[in-house]
Amino acid sequence: MTRGSGAGGAEGSARVGWVLVVVGMLLAGVAVALVVRDRDAPGTDASTTIQMPPATRDATPTAAPPPATPAPTAAEPAGPVVADPDAPWSADVDPGAYAEGLFVGTNDARAAQGLAALAWSDCAATQAVARAQALVGHDLEHAPLDPVFAACPSSEVAENLSRGAGTARRVVDLWLGSPGHRANLLATDLDELGVGCARDDDVLVCSQVFLGHA
Repeated sequence: MTRGSGAGGAEGSARVGWVLVVVGMLLAGVAVALVVRDRDAPGTDASTTIQMPPATRDATPTAAPPPATPAPTAAEPAGPVVADPDAPWSADVDPGAYAEGLFVGTNDARAAQGLAALAWSDCAATQAVARAQALVGHDLEHAPLDPVFAACPSSEVAENLSRGAGTARRVVDLWLGSPGHRANLLATDLDELGVGCARDDDVLVCSQVFLGHA
């Protein structure tokens, strides 16, 4: 076995070391180039496991316009209101006439308590018709009252709902038997009322929309 001298071995080791350094630098350059290409690739982030949706921005106007009210297809009540809340129920009753009966029945109940009559509101009636139509085929639930405030200038808004078959007087009587509905019917800070009804198979769904002006 032969061995080289110590100096020659050191020189050889130095050359090998420099070669490894150069190779390492070349590999690092390739890695950097790959990273740059990945970052510049369109539609991707630095990490390919993250997808970013397009940015969006929403501005709230300083004065939001009133929401559009669906065009009523049921007959809208019109004032002056003259109707018989005791008119017999029939499956083909006119929704507009029935709504007028609810209005008259409500003011009868107020008069019996010594309260002032509510004035008819065409704006509230339009909203009531739209709200009744929106409930056809759905659960009887109150929608937000914001559209009413937007469409009908007022400081207070309240609503009573009904669905069924019976005289308008019967519906008013049932409302009077419920604390919440009764409070709306006999409130002293509410001064206008609009009523709208829509046919729902063989019954009517109705909305009373009350307005108050402080």
